[in-house]
Amino acid sequence: MKRPESANGQLRPTEEQYRSLVEQSNEVIFVVNVQGCFTYVSPAIERTMGYRPDEIVGKPFSQFVHPDDINGLQASFAETLQGRYAPHQFRVLAKDRRIHHVHTFSRLLRNAGDVTGVMGVMTDITAHTRGEEVRAAIYRISDAVHRTQNLDELFSVIHGIIGELMPADNFYIALYDRAQDLIQFPYFRDELDEAPGPIRPGKSLTGYVQATGEALLITRDRFLELEQSGVVEAMGSPSVDWLGVPLKSQHGDVIGVMAVQTYAEGVRLQESDKEILVFVSRQVVMAIERKRADEQLTREHGLLTTLMNHLPDAVYVKDRDSRFLYANPVLARLMEAGGPDDLVGKTDFDFWPAVLASQYRADETELMRTGKPLADKDETRYDSLGNRLSILTTKVPLRDETGNIIGLVGVSRDMTERLRAEEALRASEAQLESIFKASPTGIALAAGRRLLEVNERFCELTGYSREDLIGQDLRRLYTTDDAYVSTEVELDSGIQHRGWGSVETRWQRKGGEEIDVLLNAAPLESADINNGLTLTVSDISEQKKAEQERDRLEQQLWQLQKMESIGRLAGGVAHDFNNLLTAISGNIQLALMDTEKGRLPVSRLQQALKAAQSASSLTQQLLAFSRKQLIAPRILDLNEILANMREMLARLVGEDVQLLVVAAPTIGRVKVDPAQIEQLVVNLCANARDAMPNGGQLTIETSNVALDERYCLTHAGATPGEYVRLAVSDTGGGLTKEALAHIFEPFFTTKAKGKGTGLGLAMVYGAVKQNGGTIEVYSEAGRGTSFKIYLPSVSGQLDDAPVAMGVEDLVRGSETVLLVEDGEYIREFAEDVLRQAGYEVIPCSTVKTAIDQSRSFVGPIHLLLTDVILPDGNARDLAKTIGAERPQIKVLFTSGYAENVIVHHGVLDPQVQFIGKPFTAAALARKVRETLGPAA
Repeated sequence: MKRPESANGQLRPTEEQYRSLVEQSNEVIFVVNVQGCFTYVSPAIERTMGYRPDEIVGKPFSQFVHPDDINGLQASFAETLQGRYAPHQFRVLAKDRRIHHVHTFSRLLRNAGDVTGVMGVMTDITAHTRGEEVRAAIYRISDAVHRTQNLDELFSVIHGIIGELMPADNFYIALYDRAQDLIQFPYFRDELDEAPGPIRPGKSLTGYVQATGEALLITRDRFLELEQSGVVEAMGSPSVDWLGVPLKSQHGDVIGVMAVQTYAEGVRLQESDKEILVFVSRQVVMAIERKRADEQLTREHGLLTTLMNHLPDAVYVKDRDSRFLYANPVLARLMEAGGPDDLVGKTDFDFWPAVLASQYRADETELMRTGKPLADKDETRYDSLGNRLSILTTKVPLRDETGNIIGLVGVSRDMTERLRAEEALRASEAQLESIFKASPTGIALAAGRRLLEVNERFCELTGYSREDLIGQDLRRLYTTDDAYVSTEVELDSGIQHRGWGSVETRWQRKGGEEIDVLLNAAPLESADINNGLTLTVSDISEQKKAEQERDRLEQQLWQLQKMESIGRLAGGVAHDFNNLLTAISGNIQLALMDTEKGRLPVSRLQQALKAAQSASSLTQQLLAFSRKQLIAPRILDLNEILANMREMLARLVGEDVQLLVVAAPTIGRVKVDPAQIEQLVVNLCANARDAMPNGGQLTIETSNVALDERYCLTHAGATPGEYVRLAVSDTGGGLTKEALAHIFEPFFTTKAKGKGTGLGLAMVYGAVKQNGGTIEVYSEAGRGTSFKIYLPSVSGQLDDAPVAMGVEDLVRGSETVLLVEDGEYIREFAEDVLRQAGYEVIPCSTVKTAIDQSRSFVGPIHLLLTDVILPDGNARDLAKTIGAERPQIKVLFTSGYAENVIVHHGVLDPQVQFIGKPFTAAALARKVRETLGPAA
C-alpha cells in the first residue's frame, strides 16, 4: 500500500508516527470533551503527576486541579469553548500529593463544524517556580507573625504553607526546653499517632536532630540500620520517609525540630524537600522567636495594665511641659475626669484652680531642672463639692536612653479616708477609755489568764487595788480550783462556738466574802483566746437571792394551785369510786347469797370483776392526769384507736357539734401507750366542744408526714424524720396570741372560773413528749384552733391488745417465794394465788421481817416479790440486802405508784421485773413464772 503524498510531493506522516511522536513527547498532550472530562492523555502524564493515563481518562479535569485554581481554570475552559482560548497557568495535585505548577496551550476540536472538545499541551514548570514559591512561603510566614494571635495559630499557618511545598499531611514542630531538658510538642498533626507528651531528647529521631543540629531525611530501611546500630530508637508508628530539620536561633542554638513524614509508599520525600525545609526553617525560627517575644510583651503589658488599673494609688506620666502622657483610672477619679483618656494631652491647669496648678507646675519644673525626686509631699485639695482631700505625692524624673530628662512619673495617694479613720480611731480610743473608767460594770483585759488592766469598778467588786491585780492570775479570784476550771472550760466553749462566752460563777473578795458574779468574755482579735480577752463582771448576788425567793414563792403558789385543782377533782373521783365500790360490794354480797342457797355465783362475780376493771381504768386516768403513770407503749395503728373511740367521742361532743374523722388510707405505725392516746384525744375533743358552745365542726385527721431540717429549725423540739400526724381542729372562737404563748402551761386556762383547771392541755403536752413526739397549735381569734401532734413512725408488727381481765388457769410452779406486802388484803390475795399455783410462800409485811425471815429460812428462796413502798424502808434497798446474801434470788417489784424508785421518765429500766397494781390472779402467776424462768 502506497503512503499518501503532500501537495509538494512529500510523503505525509502515518497515524502510527503521530501516536509515537505524542507518546514519546516530554510534554503532556491531552484531549478534554465539552463536559470537561479527559478523553485522552499522553503517557508523559505519569512523569509529571504520577498517574497512569487510564487513571485519568474519563474523569473531570477539576478532580486534579488545586482547589484554589479550579474556578479560574473552569472560566478559562468556558472561554476556550467559545473560541477565545489563551495560554493558562495553574496548579495540579500529583498522585503523591505534591503541588505542580503547569502551563497549558489548547485549541478547539471540531467535527462537521461542531465543537467536540479541546486538545492541549501541558508543560510542568514547577522547577522554574519552586524558588518563587519558597520566597513567597518565607514572606507569608513573616506576615503570619503579625496576623496570628498566638503560637498555636502561627504553627497552623506554617503547616499550611509547608504543605504547599511538599507532602506534609503528617507534620509537627517540637520545641526544646533547656531548663527542664525536655522536648515538647506544641503542634502535632498526624494521621496515625496522637500528640506525645514531653520527652527527654534520648534516641528518638527528633532527639537525634536536636542533638546533632543537622537535617535528616531517612527512609524506612535506613531507619532500621540506624536502629540496629543503637543510634536511634523507634517512637510512634513507622513511616516510609521521615524528614526533620533543626530550628536554629541566630546564635546557633537548636531550639527545636520541624519534621514531616509519610506513611504511603506512593508518597515520598526527596532531597529537594530537605533543602526547602532547611531554607524555610530559618524563617520559622524567626517567626517563633518573634511571636514568643510578642506574647511575652503582651503578657507583660497586660500585667502592667492590670497593675496600673487596680492600684489604689494614682499613677501618671508627664512630658517636660507637664502634659499628661498616661494616667490610670484612680487619677481620673481623683481629678473627676471622665476617664484616663480625658487627661492625655492636658495639664493640671485644665482641672485645678490656677493657684494650685501653678504650685504643681513649679514643683515639676524644679524636679526636671535638678533631677531630684519629690518624695512624700503632703498636698491639700478640694473636690467639686468642697470636700477637703489630703494627698501624699511622690514624683521622679523620667529619662531617655541617653539619660536626658524627658518628663516625670508621679504617684499620688489619697490619704483622706485614712486620716479620717485615724482621727476616728483616736476619738474612739478616748471614748472607750472614758467608758472603761466610768463603767458601772467591772471590766478587765487579760492575756494568758493574767490580768493586764482593770477599771475602778472591777477593783470595787473584788476589794483589791489596781496594783494588787495587775499581772495576777485570775485563779486567785475563784473560791475553789474546780470552780475556776469549770468556768474556764465553759467560757472557752462559748468562745469557740459563738465568739463569746458567758457564765455565772462565784468569786471571793479580798476579805474572804463570796459573791455571785456574771462573767462575760470575748477575744480581743479572734477566737484564739491566747491573744487576749476582754472580761466584764457584774455582781449578781442580790439578783440570785431575789431569784431564790421568787422560786420559793412560785413553788408555794404551784402547790396551792395544785391542791386547789385536786380539790375540784376530788368530788368527781369520789363519786365514780363510790359507784364502782357499790357495784363491787353489791355483787359480792349477792354472790355470797347465791353460795348459801347452793347456786353458782358466776355472773355476780363477773359483774364485780368488770366494776373492778373500771376502777383500775379510773386509777390509770388519775395517774395520767398527774403524769406519774407507768406507760406501756405498744406498736399500734392510730386509725384503729380512733375507730374504736368514734361513738364515745360523738357522745362527748354532743349533737350540736359535727364530728368528722378523716383517716389516711395507709398510715405508719407508732409506738405509744394506747391509754395515753385515748386520754389526750378526749381532752382535745372536750376543749374543742367547750370552744363551740353554739355548735360547729370538729375534725380529726391522720396522715403521714416527713419533717425536714428547715421545719425543725423553726419548731423547737422537733427533729427530722418520718412521722404520723394526728390533727384535731375546731371551728370555735380561736385563741389570742397571748393565750397561745401560755397554752401548754399547767393551770393556764381561758375558761371561766370553775369551768376548768388548766391541766388538760398540760397533760396532753406531757403525754406527747413522753412518747417521743412533738405538738404544735395553730389558732387565730374568731377562726378556730388546730392541734397537730407528730408521733415518730416505727417499723415492726402490730402488738396484740392486752387481754381483758377474766378467769384463767394459773401458770404453776414449785419454787419458794418471799412475799413482802404491807397491805393485808393484797398480801393475803397474793399468798393465796401463789399457793394455789403450787409455790411455797413466806409472807412478810415489813423490810425488817423480810430480812429476818430470809436469814432464818433454811433452804433456797427463789423469788423476792415485794411492794415498792414499805412502811420501814425502800424495796430497792431490801432487794440489794437480800441479793447480797442470796446471789441467785430473783426479784419482782409491784406497786400501784412508783415515781422515781423503780422507773425513769415513766419507763422501767430494762433489767427490772415489775407488775403493776391492780393485777389478776392469772397475771400474777404468769409474771412470777416469767421472772423465775421455765419450770424445771
